[in-house]
Amino acid sequence: MKKCYFSGLILCALCLLAGHSLAAQSEEFDKPLLRKTGLDSARVGAIRMAAAEREVKIAKPEGYPAKDLPDTYSGWRIEIVATDTLLADTSEVFFRHGNVVMETLPNNQFSYTIGDFQSEAAAAEFMKRFIQPIYNEPTIIRYEQGQRKW
Repeated sequence: MKKCYFSGLILCALCLLAGHSLAAQSEEFDKPLLRKTGLDSARVGAIRMAAAEREVKIAKPEGYPAKDLPDTYSGWRIEIVATDTLLADTSEVFFRHGNVVMETLPNNQFSYTIGDFQSEAAAAEFMKRFIQPIYNEPTIIRYEQGQRKW
């Protein structure tokens, strides 16, 4: 009797798995994903299209290796990379340099700077000797009270 009950359970489980498998095969993978609300995922997803009057700001992920520029910083820094996407946290930039600062620029561009120089001449000398051989277009940036001076 136990053997019959056990084999009945196995048969029932196999039927459930087969039914689930058939239901999974009826998916329509060529259509966009829909949520239970009936709205398409592009309208309710994490990244949304911005209206003309609003700007979407990309936030730095938690634990990202680049630091924020202090609001009180005044001096010169060397911009080694300016890009329209966040650098991967495994980027060579973070392993090659210490104290990399990321600054969000207008139009969701990102500037990565290094150094802390009290004069433009000191920044230029450092850039010429150590940075220009590695990066294509490094730039010296001046800051006053945490604000970039264009």
